[in-house]
Amino acid sequence: MTIAVLLLLAGDVEFNPGPQARQRSADQLTASLLVGSFNCRSVVNKAAQIHDLIADRKLDILFLTETWLNSDMPSAIADDVAPQHYAVLHVPRPVVDGGPERGGGVAVVFRQSVVVRRHPLTNKCLSKTFELQLVRVGTSPLTHTVANIYRPQWMSSVAEFVDELTDIIALLSAECTDNIIVCGD
Repeated sequence: MTIAVLLLLAGDVEFNPGPQARQRSADQLTASLLVGSFNCRSVVNKAAQIHDLIADRKLDILFLTETWLNSDMPSAIADDVAPQHYAVLHVPRPVVDGGPERGGGVAVVFRQSVVVRRHPLTNKCLSKTFELQLVRVGTSPLTHTVANIYRPQWMSSVAEFVDELTDIIALLSAECTDNIIVCGD
């Protein structure tokens, strides 16, 4: 008992310290993100399941394919996919002659403390053989370019898709110094 009292009086020992909460700096946060990719086949009426997936897996970022959202969708529906303290960026399927009227679309749901923004090369990386969302994750000097892709079978042959994807990755490699990550379906 006397030793315990002396240690407490020394001031460098706490009586019941408990577990220490680990704080991550912005660089550590970007370096150790938990990321997922999910083909949701429509986010409408699935917000609760997507919220649970993010919470259960403790994801910082979730890339979605086949959101089935269009540009006319009210934000109350489109943004519902992001749980509290998260945000979402959508890229609806472009309307094309001969293409299906519904389906497609890609999105990224991310923790608001993580820097995720539309990539500045997005307008240079237009694809005809797949749907593409190009985002930049993190801040300099540790940034990642992420290409979230969805390739419906009706859009192209595999050879056309591979050729175009190769061209886009080559363009990204030539014009930015980020790490490049490709995900999707």
